[in-house]
Amino acid sequence: MRDRVIPVPTAVAAGFVLMGLVTFLAPVRSQTGPVIGLVNMARVQRYARAIQTARDQRAQERLDRQTLLDRHEQFAMLVGDEARRAVELDLKDVRRTAQESQELLALRRKSSEMDLDRVKLIGRANPSDQEAARRDELQAVYNRRCDELEALRKQLEEELLRVDERLQKEVDDAFAAALRSIAEQTGVQVIMASHILVPQPGVEGRDAGYRWENVVYYGGQDVTDALITTMNGGEAPPPPSPDEQGIDLPGTTR
Repeated sequence: MRDRVIPVPTAVAAGFVLMGLVTFLAPVRSQTGPVIGLVNMARVQRYARAIQTARDQRAQERLDRQTLLDRHEQFAMLVGDEARRAVELDLKDVRRTAQESQELLALRRKSSEMDLDRVKLIGRANPSDQEAARRDELQAVYNRRCDELEALRKQLEEELLRVDERLQKEVDDAFAAALRSIAEQTGVQVIMASHILVPQPGVEGRDAGYRWENVVYYGGQDVTDALITTMNGGEAPPPPSPDEQGIDLPGTTR
């Protein structure tokens, strides 16, 4: 009897997770069906350096932008060039000169004192005309700063989206090139994922993250380690461990 391969529909997966796939790589000439290769996607995610590198780069890009936003949020009452200068100095940390440290301290004190005055005047029950005018002036500065921070958040999110798209393309290209190489080396005509990420049910019907699950019961030729070795420039991955069915990976949760 001919070997059987039993796939299930591909699950949608989070960043840098190469989907379960069916890829025709060569014309099918066999009378009994194509030669099928199987790839354990959990092992590819774990050991392919291109994926690990992309994951690390994305994490660093996200951290850098979050750090920038956090520093900006410290200066609630500075706007425009003054806010940018304060953040520039704050990011220098130990590389600041004594003069720059004094400048940063003055900017930080200015922002803090203005914000304190704004809060006090907002809470004053019967402000004088002068106090009301100062309150409105400070509130206008605060509102302008909120608009600047919102624009910065949007800009950083858009930058991260472009980073994700670039890194995902690099991973996809490396994976596709390795697939073609393995097809030429082994003669397989169709490559399928033997493991994919499947959403896990959570409380009240909400997803609790993703988990790798086996979706091929038997049959086919396993080309996983050959694929990883090709992606890693000739370096073979460690032998499979017993836990590689149903494993969790960075960026996924049970």
